[in-house]
Amino acid sequence: MPLSPMDEFMAHQTCETFDHVFTSDRNFYDRYYFNMHASSDEIFVIIGMGQYPNLGTIDAFVSVSHGETIDVVRASRELGGGVPLTGANWESTQ
Repeated sequence: MPLSPMDEFMAHQTCETFDHVFTSDRNFYDRYYFNMHASSDEIFVIIGMGQYPNLGTIDAFVSVSHGETIDVVRASRELGGGVPLTGANWESTQ
């Protein structure tokens, strides 16, 4: 089956509604991962989000490296229900 523009979305080719995926494998997931950086080495940003429908979880993170400091924010919540991300934590290293 050829790739289509819909392959870039967290949508699955099944006759089920979007809150179900075709497999019952508990380790099934969809993830997005982006890197951004300047043409110099002064700043580097990584952003990611994962959706685990068979575990009922969604999580996300942002990591920013600036000079000798790395800041990370992570968050997770139950999938669905429109509840804001909870359980967020922040880490900083130098």
